[in-house]
Amino acid sequence: MRVLIALFSMLLAFSAPAFAQGAATKDAVAAAPARDASIRQLLEIMHARKLVDGLPQQMNAMMSGMLQKMLQGQAVSPTQQHAIDEMVSKMTALMREEFKWDQMELLYLKIYRESFSEAEIQSMIAFYSTPAGQAVVNKLPLVTQNVMTAMQERVAAMMPKIQQMAADMAQQIKQENTTAANGKGG
Repeated sequence: MRVLIALFSMLLAFSAPAFAQGAATKDAVAAAPARDASIRQLLEIMHARKLVDGLPQQMNAMMSGMLQKMLQGQAVSPTQQHAIDEMVSKMTALMREEFKWDQMELLYLKIYRESFSEAEIQSMIAFYSTPAGQAVVNKLPLVTQNVMTAMQERVAAMMPKIQQMAADMAQQIKQENTTAANGKGG
């Protein structure tokens, strides 16, 4: 589950700079749709290919870290470690296959074309071509990583409360079932 959240967060983070420019109105998008050439230029300025190509390595590192955290304090046999390493390797290979740039570029073209007008794409190109825009592009992965870490810490802090709520609900259902069974038997 954390892997999916992390992946979603990374993809969202990659898209966040575009959203930071403001949501496009339907009228503006309909008036002058973005051209693929302009979107490709924007994606190049935003180093989109580099980000997408780096996803499998980031996911590999994240999965390894999560597994280490989950297994903390537990002895792992060489056979188990081999199985873990093989699973991580297979997941990384799957990520490489599913997130090939050729496929992702088509996805980004479609989404940006449907979401932004040509004028908005040109404005984003202008912004991301500036030193401030490049700072956003270069620092956003670190910001995303820090946000994900903070979110994981918050979720971990909430887990005891969530577990208690689930236990309370299970106890309530058990009591209701016992009461219902006693009422029918009498």
